[in-house]
Amino acid sequence: MISNGKRLLWVGLGLLVALEVVVLYPLLKALWQVALIASRWPHLIADSAVFLQQQPLHQGVAGWLDLLNPVNEHRVLVSRLIAVVPLSFGGEFGVWSVGFSLVVLALSLGWIFLILGRLNPQAPLALRVMVGLLCGLILANPWQLENLIWDINVHWFFQGLLLLVSLHLLLRNQSVPPLWLDVLLPGLALINGGLGVALLLSYSAIRLLAFGRRWLIVLSAVSALLIYSLTSLASSGSPLNFSGLFAWRMLQIWWPHSGLWMAASGVALLILLWRHWQGLSPLDQRQLLVCCLPGVYAVAFAVLVDLSRSAISPGLVMRESYVTPVLMLGLSLIFLTWKLCAERSLWRWTLLIQAGWLLLLLLPRESWTIAPGLNKQHFSRQVARLLNEQDRRITWFHCAQLEAGQLHRNCPEVPFYDGWNVIRSSLQEKLPLGMQQGHLSPSQAKDQLRRQQRADLERWYLVRADTDGQRWIAGRRVGEPRPGDLVLQMIPGQEPAHWLVTP
Repeated sequence: MISNGKRLLWVGLGLLVALEVVVLYPLLKALWQVALIASRWPHLIADSAVFLQQQPLHQGVAGWLDLLNPVNEHRVLVSRLIAVVPLSFGGEFGVWSVGFSLVVLALSLGWIFLILGRLNPQAPLALRVMVGLLCGLILANPWQLENLIWDINVHWFFQGLLLLVSLHLLLRNQSVPPLWLDVLLPGLALINGGLGVALLLSYSAIRLLAFGRRWLIVLSAVSALLIYSLTSLASSGSPLNFSGLFAWRMLQIWWPHSGLWMAASGVALLILLWRHWQGLSPLDQRQLLVCCLPGVYAVAFAVLVDLSRSAISPGLVMRESYVTPVLMLGLSLIFLTWKLCAERSLWRWTLLIQAGWLLLLLLPRESWTIAPGLNKQHFSRQVARLLNEQDRRITWFHCAQLEAGQLHRNCPEVPFYDGWNVIRSSLQEKLPLGMQQGHLSPSQAKDQLRRQQRADLERWYLVRADTDGQRWIAGRRVGEPRPGDLVLQMIPGQEPAHWLVTP
């Protein structure tokens, strides 16, 4: 006979899994749409301008050497590689990047399930599914929007995968990690963005504390850092500064009101450790230390960004790219709780409470505050922003293409999209308008524009001419068509076509 306590536990577990599915469905749908649109409508925005100087790989050694050119002050080899490879197969820059980021996220989730299995192989499958789905929701959360929709940011997810693979390997019942991991990880981390320094520091710290053959990781890490510092071609240009408050705020940007959740999880873990530490085997104790790796990585990253960016502006703490590394702190707390609770029937309630609390924080449909004047959108609105922001970027790029080579511009000035005018000035071939297909009245044109959705692959634009006859995109789903305007139709893989708006 199943006790009432166990029955209640399974009911709670079922409710949490159901809630996770409800929350995950619109997010996964939006991510699929974002990847599909990005593969059909590649576009350049801001730092993507570095691709303009990137030579194709099939043209010789120069293209491969270009992969090591920095973006700002950091090398981003993986992001450059995934963006440029399509050129060798007849594609365009960046058509694979967003989709590849999602593949990396899927691989990361797969490794999380491997980690959960290695930490507690006897835990019930249903409990493992609940915790795994929660980790997947954290991994793909929409507050890292900038990384999810931008072709230049693949390396943010690659570093996360590298971290999780390393964590899984360190959980083995071995006194030393694989030799190849100590040799390859430092260099691989440092040539893929500034967050590689945080990954190397956190891995080295856990590695030195818990494993033998320490001389190798010291030699490997120091050598990689020395080569990295000697070959850096640029600096951030900002003075070093550390506020502490900046780093603490950054550690909370990955989830609504996560500060209290992290504090409560930390207290619960201390109680669990006090209760069970003496009964743990040396392997279990070492695995608990290894589970701290993602958290140490998140803290190290926050401290490094505080040092290098807080002097520029306190508002930089809100940058969406930073969510990807700092969310690892949440995963670390979940891994620790899982290790201590999953095989203890009574303590499994701790896992359910931890997961339920985190999920309930998504329900309020209101923005949440990191600091006075620094607000983030609630979950459902942020999911919608994935498509909305991508749509804005594609529309801006098409407008810039339509004005290519013109002396003056009517397209909206969005400083972040092209603050240095690199992308606009590089565009030489105008976006073709195609053949005229007929005429539309203003009301018909308006209806056609309103019918389209942001997730549609087929794009309709309202094109208007200024007093000099120069055409530009006046709107996509908005705008009041008037005689003389054009309604431009763009379908992936086909020539554009247009209709003239007449009285």
